[in-house]
Amino acid sequence: MIKNYIKIVLRNLIRDKRTLALNVLGLSVGIAAALLLYTVVRYETSFDTFHSNAQQIYRVVTQDQFDTGMKYNPGVPNPVPEALKADLPNLKRVVPVQKYDNCQFTLTEPLSGHPNKFKEEAVYFTEPEYFDLFDHDWLSGNPSVLKEPAVIVLDRAIASKFFGDWTQAVGQTLMVENALPVQVAGVIESIPSNTNFPLRLIISFETVKAYPDLLDYDPQNWGGTSSNFQTYVLLDESASKAAVDRQLEAFNAKHYKGVGVSEKSNHLQPLGDIHFDTRFGPLKGTSVRRSTIDTLILIGIVIVLMASVNFINIATAQAITRSKEVSVRKVLGAQRGQLIAMALSETLLVTVIAAGLAMLLAWTGMPYLRHLSNVPDTMDITGLNTVGFLLAVIAAITLMAGMYPALALSRFEPVRVLKNKINTVPAGGIPLRRALVVFQFAITQILVVGTLVTYRQLILMQETDLGFDQAVYYVNLPWEEDQLQNKAFFKQQLLQLASVQSASLTTDAPSSDNNWSNSFYFDRREEALPFHTSLKFGDADYFETFGLRFLAGKGFSARDTLYEAVINETLLHKLGMQEPEEALGKTVRLGGQEVWMEITGVVRDFATNSLREEIKPILIASNNAWYQIAGIKLRTGNTRQALAAIQDLWESHFPDLVYDGRFLDESIAGFYRQENQLARVYQLFAGLAIFISCLGLFGIVSFVAVQRTKEIGIRKVLGASVTAIVILLSSGFVRLVLIAAVIASPVAWWVMTKWLEDFAYRVTVEWWMFAATGLIAVVIALLTVSFQAIKAAVANPVDSLRDE
Repeated sequence: MIKNYIKIVLRNLIRDKRTLALNVLGLSVGIAAALLLYTVVRYETSFDTFHSNAQQIYRVVTQDQFDTGMKYNPGVPNPVPEALKADLPNLKRVVPVQKYDNCQFTLTEPLSGHPNKFKEEAVYFTEPEYFDLFDHDWLSGNPSVLKEPAVIVLDRAIASKFFGDWTQAVGQTLMVENALPVQVAGVIESIPSNTNFPLRLIISFETVKAYPDLLDYDPQNWGGTSSNFQTYVLLDESASKAAVDRQLEAFNAKHYKGVGVSEKSNHLQPLGDIHFDTRFGPLKGTSVRRSTIDTLILIGIVIVLMASVNFINIATAQAITRSKEVSVRKVLGAQRGQLIAMALSETLLVTVIAAGLAMLLAWTGMPYLRHLSNVPDTMDITGLNTVGFLLAVIAAITLMAGMYPALALSRFEPVRVLKNKINTVPAGGIPLRRALVVFQFAITQILVVGTLVTYRQLILMQETDLGFDQAVYYVNLPWEEDQLQNKAFFKQQLLQLASVQSASLTTDAPSSDNNWSNSFYFDRREEALPFHTSLKFGDADYFETFGLRFLAGKGFSARDTLYEAVINETLLHKLGMQEPEEALGKTVRLGGQEVWMEITGVVRDFATNSLREEIKPILIASNNAWYQIAGIKLRTGNTRQALAAIQDLWESHFPDLVYDGRFLDESIAGFYRQENQLARVYQLFAGLAIFISCLGLFGIVSFVAVQRTKEIGIRKVLGASVTAIVILLSSGFVRLVLIAAVIASPVAWWVMTKWLEDFAYRVTVEWWMFAATGLIAVVIALLTVSFQAIKAAVANPVDSLRDE
């Protein structure tokens, strides 16, 4: 029986090669798209799930409730880890992790004495108990080596990079930022890429305690919170997050009472939430909104459904041509179950062929997947997980796409078929095939609207005036205090270059990842204001170099320490003043400082972070001890030659450091990487949806053309023109597309409005987007329908009426 089914199925498929090609093409594109989306979703949802204690690991985060709203910070004050150990002894482990970004490591070759310099993204300070929380394989040494100060543990990749062979690393000495010597005491296996804890260089936390001034560690300061100082805890399996959160309420009341102007509190954040919670952000790497993951899952499901719908439409169109074959089988004794099994077997075989082609398409598209997601190039799509997913998709498509055509075939009445009296089978009063076309084009139009909205939002973010000059080049500076004079001299020599228009030493650019803020006092009052102000520190040339625009007053005079200040419009209004001139001459003082600074100017608001966030109140002052970068505005001309001159000058002043420079607009573009990726996803899958919808529409037009062959022949004999017949066949489908537009528009409006809520500055979803999308859909439908309609209209009516 099975052998007979296979022969029949193969014979039917080979006999109608066009239908086979259409079905395989539509299904393979849909399955390949689903495979790629599954790869992205599986990668993003697998972050740090490989740790054996993943369900019991939590991060302690900080929330500051101000009168003006809530502020979130993934870090905690320095005293928190030790206080948690003392106040909450039921916590199984409490582990601090302190991070420093962009660190240089110098290794001196023993024979030549030549220094090898390496610039790494980050170095981490932590305790041996870190390895009780997070799984790592030790190639050399063990966690206990971190009990001593001035020791470092490297992962295999870094050890091989530094020393050529990781086995030669242990016992070697590295110089961190030319200020801190550490000895390699162990090597761990490199951690997978799907982690927000890429600890590749780990220095003992005892080092922080031994060098508190150098590493900015104050174990008594409950008022300061840095996102780079984080704490992780391990709970017993019997412990609950809710119970610990209740204990933290008493902990917060004990330690934060009277600290600062906000209501500060610590809370537990599950490890599994860290990669998706954009309020706090991960220790390292990027976070992904859960809404983005949900969108990708939904798109994958919809694409597979559309491919199945496409198969149903084409299969039902083909069913009419096979009605006599099925009827003859029934007359000869074939049971309905046998006919259903035969039809499902055809669907299964077509789906398996399509799945094989889909694997090839997905494998070919993998190198381009990095443009749509953060998936690494080394991601494997041939693993057991992918095979399991593929088998599930094959089974689902076989049932979804095969069941209705199978039932339709098996339901034909031999007497009516052999008399050429076949009618469509309605579903709830509406032919199912037409409902499926509406479904396909509704989904297509939702994706097209999504493409338009995301594209316009990207254009808005790229073209919005950020309030400063982005065409500024900047280089990182050493942070040691003994380099202050050298940094000032470096700036002086920069200004002597003909290609340099201006230069400024500063903590950061106007728009950056910096969220440094502090409490402050205003106008000689004794009480701190009930909100923080964000801080930026730069020299007197900061405003000219970055092109900040003054509404009133001017910049501060050249000083090395806190003396005068400039504020932005937002801070002006939060201080209760409307006109910029009102602020001039007023004084401000930062919490923890004794110096009252005179406000010398008010600048127009500028984007302090990405346009997802509202503009923050900003205070700009000078303090040369904190300058970390040199911003350089270049004159128009030979940029390459200018950058080479800057690098030569930098290396002459800081020969022991690795040069690191980039343009500001490149850094700002990084803020919107996820939005760029999502826009590309919408563009790609909107195109695929259009393609699959056209195939489905082609199938139903074929069905209608076959069903109405004799009607078309009679109309032609009675004098109907080709144009009239094309309009006759096309008008119904235009109505279906318009119905799809009516259904899709409110759904697309709701989805994209929710997506835009993440942006403080956003475009408006306008009516013309839906009108344009509907018009595009109508044009695409007409082009698709016209081909088959014209073919039917120009056919010889004699052939269609021969049986009458």
